Amino acid sequence: MPHVGLPVRLIPPTAGIRLLALDGGGVRGIIPLVLLQNLEGSLHKWNIPLSETFDFVCGTSAGGLVIIGLFLMKWDAGTCIGKFEKLAERYDVIRAHKSEHDVSISDAASCTSAAPWYFKPKSIKHVGTFQDGGLQHNNPLSIALWELKHLWASKATPDFALSVGTGYTDSLFSKTTIGGQSPVKDRFIARVLNTFMKSLDGEKIWKEFYNSLPEDSRNRFHRINLMVKGTEPAIDDLAGMLTLKTQAQDYARASGSLQPALDSIVASSFYYEMEDMPVFANGLYHCVGHIFCRLPLPQEGRRRLYTELMSTSSYFIVLGHPVACIERITKNLPMFKRRVQFTLGSLDDNINITLRGIVPTPLTISGLPKTARQLIDLQGLYAPFGRMDYTRAERCLPQIPLKRKRSNMF
Repeated sequence: MPHVGLPVRLIPPTAGIRLLALDGGGVRGIIPLVLLQNLEGSLHKWNIPLSETFDFVCGTSAGGLVIIGLFLMKWDAGTCIGKFEKLAERYDVIRAHKSEHDVSISDAASCTSAAPWYFKPKSIKHVGTFQDGGLQHNNPLSIALWELKHLWASKATPDFALSVGTGYTDSLFSKTTIGGQSPVKDRFIARVLNTFMKSLDGEKIWKEFYNSLPEDSRNRFHRINLMVKGTEPAIDDLAGMLTLKTQAQDYARASGSLQPALDSIVASSFYYEMEDMPVFANGLYHCVGHIFCRLPLPQEGRRRLYTELMSTSSYFIVLGHPVACIERITKNLPMFKRRVQFTLGSLDDNINITLRGIVPTPLTISGLPKTARQLIDLQGLYAPFGRMDYTRAERCLPQIPLKRKRSNMF
């Protein structure tokens, strides 16, 4: 596949990372597709595709195929659902014709979906042999956070992380009993296989992960999953895929479980940048900057966003002080830019800005909280050869002036 004209969108230096992780599960991959389709539908009012609301995405097995369709092929969720259903009926991956040393999209799709008992391991020349990622990370959230930490050391904690499952049944969390289906009665191989399959359960992995999080960061992590009614279908159960699709559609419409993730997407779309170096005067640092929106909204999308911000009386809370998001809507509908100013006692004081109104509870905007010193460093405001925006920074890093020594009087 040629890569000519491939668009690349840079993450603003002070903005954080928005993460999406999809579980594996064979034909059960229809569940995250339906849930993401509903999430995409909620963003349609602003004419923004789902792929523009995440910075780092990963998926295991069927989740990997969904990621490839949504974020590499740039298909909408409806198109992905149609292609996923056809692929489930007849597994056929197109191989790359050139660049044998590179991993093509087709190779990646073959590797992430090479489930044992169904497909052979995939060998890639000069790279290695791979099987279904679900064998080790059926819920890839932990491995995604590990990789994020190594890609963006200064952004190791994401703005938010959305983990989407492929369904589960309440039997996965039931206690062991003595009976016909008890491990005590099962033979050795059946017990080993059952234990192995439970170890791959993404919901169990999520609960263990979430319980290990510090209390103050749990609101950044969201999980959407469907409790399957009846027997959980096998990963190749085509007949059960339609039932799962219907259950997922009902769940997305009725449960309201998508709202916390949608609110996080909205809040993390805004980020703060300093206009220049803070000015020290009268014992305080005076900071001036702007809040921007990083969504690449078309003009009509901006109109609808600004109208919604006005109608909901939305405002930012800047260090405890409310600042209206929109004062008026101009005819030319420029890109969102809200000027804010505040004072700090120290450059090591935390700056936190939250959004309220368009979201029901205050949510921190992207990349915050951070200290003023951290923002200065991220923006390169004190760089000796100018700033990241190629303008000169004439003032050096401000310092608290030393007290004058009292002279001795004779």
